Amino acid sequence: MPECQPGTVILGVVDPGVGGPRAALVAQAGDHWLVGPDNGLFELVLRRSDAPVRRWHLNVAETGISASFHGRDVFAPAAAKLAQSLAAGTDPIATIPGHRVQPADTVPRPGADWPDDVAEVIHIDGFGNAITGMRADRIPRDARLALKGAGAGIARARTFCDVPPGTPFWYENALGLVELAVNGASAAESFGLAVGASVEVVGR
Repeated sequence: MPECQPGTVILGVVDPGVGGPRAALVAQAGDHWLVGPDNGLFELVLRRSDAPVRRWHLNVAETGISASFHGRDVFAPAAAKLAQSLAAGTDPIATIPGHRVQPADTVPRPGADWPDDVAEVIHIDGFGNAITGMRADRIPRDARLALKGAGAGIARARTFCDVPPGTPFWYENALGLVELAVNGASAAESFGLAVGASVEVVGR
């Protein structure tokens, strides 16, 4: 979360298990705070934090809130209280009604077994570029990448205009992820790519 200012409160709600047994999470990673469902949404962010991480679970009232709208009724009020207390310089956790503290080592961690990087295509955009789940800063700049088991692979380029038209290459996209592309063409069509296609480092 280096792009966020100290004291930032991040509210995230992707919650298919709303109303079920999943817990409501407040987490602190150094000077940053996260609020949302404890379903793995923040797992990789917290795992990669350079600062110590603390976690709390919120008690969710059985009455007075919607069973299917915890973003509005649980998480948003908690995030607002956190932001108010941080601005006022008071204890953030003490301002959230009904909180209960659980030591980090006893809190279940959905997604704890997820890999840090996914060596496969996770999205194909409208231009046919194939975004992978691999962080570019973890791949040697002179590495060649290929679909698993196929050919000698393609080399890295900084951007499209650095290679001739029709040339395949991989580059670091705006999200910091490895993206496979072809200058002036669709990488998905050129290589028959689909979401889930494996990618591997095959040499330099």
